[in-house]
Amino acid sequence: MFTVAALALFVALGTRFGWWRAFGDPEKGAWPWIEATGWVVGAVSGTLGAVFGGASLVITLRSMRKEVGQAAPAPQLRRDPSLLDRDSEYERLRDRLTEGPWGVVAVTGPPGIGKTRLVDAVLDEVMGADKTVRVYKHEAVPYGRLDVRNLIADLEGRHGRPAVLRPGESLLGRLEAALEGTELRHIVIVVDSAQHLVVPGDRRHVDFQLDEALEAFATDHRHRVAVVLLSRDPLEARARGTWSTVDPPIALGRLPKPDFASFLHALNKGGRLGLTDLPRRT
Repeated sequence: MFTVAALALFVALGTRFGWWRAFGDPEKGAWPWIEATGWVVGAVSGTLGAVFGGASLVITLRSMRKEVGQAAPAPQLRRDPSLLDRDSEYERLRDRLTEGPWGVVAVTGPPGIGKTRLVDAVLDEVMGADKTVRVYKHEAVPYGRLDVRNLIADLEGRHGRPAVLRPGESLLGRLEAALEGTELRHIVIVVDSAQHLVVPGDRRHVDFQLDEALEAFATDHRHRVAVVLLSRDPLEARARGTWSTVDPPIALGRLPKPDFASFLHALNKGGRLGLTDLPRRT
C-alpha cells in the first residue's frame, strides 16, 4: 500500500515539474535524461526510505510496548490465608515496620486472637523485601523482667548475650550510644506476651528502667529501630512519657458472629477442616 502511494506521488511530481519531457526531447541529448533519471531515483529512494524507516520505527515501538506489557509481574509473597480478615491491621503494621514512625509499636488483643501470627506474617514480608533487616525476638514471662541489657545487646548485634556495662557507665547512656551506633541499620525487636513486663500489681506500667529505655526508642529519631510489644492490654508510659502515645496500638478484635461464620466456612472449604456442624452464614 505504501509503495503504490509513493509511485503515484512520483508520477504527479514528474508531471508537475516536467521530468518526463526530458525523455521525449532527443535534441537535448542524453544529459537531460540522466538528470531527470537522477531526480526520479533520488526522490524514489528518499521517499521510500522515509516510508519504510517510519514503518520500521512503528513496528519497533509496538514490539517494545508489547514486551513491556508482557513483563513478568513482581513476585508476590504468599500470605497466611487465615489473615484475610486482618488486611487493615496487616498494612498498618507493615507500614510502621518499613516507613516508621520508629520507636514502640504496640499490638494488642485477647489471648489467641492471632497477634503473634500477624506479626510473623508481616515480618516474613518485610524480611523478604529487604534482606538487611535484622529481627530479634523475646518472650516475657510472668514475674520475670526483660532486662534493658538484652535490648542493648540486640542493637549491638550480640543477641542472646546481655550487654555488660563498663565501670561508671549508666544503662541509659549505653542504650543511647547503642542506638546512635545503629546508623542506617534496620532493626526490629519483638517482645511477645509483653503484659508480663508490668510491675507486679500494676496492669499498665513497666518498671522504671524499661520505661526509660522505651522512651529513648520513641524519642531518638537518629535510628531505624522498632520495638514491637504484643500484649493483651495497652501499656502506658509513666509520668510524662510519650512512647505509648506516639501512635495508637494496633488492636485486634474478635470477628462479629456473621463474619466469623463466613470465615469458618471459607477455611472449611471441601471439608478440609473436618467441621460438619458450622453455624449458618447470614
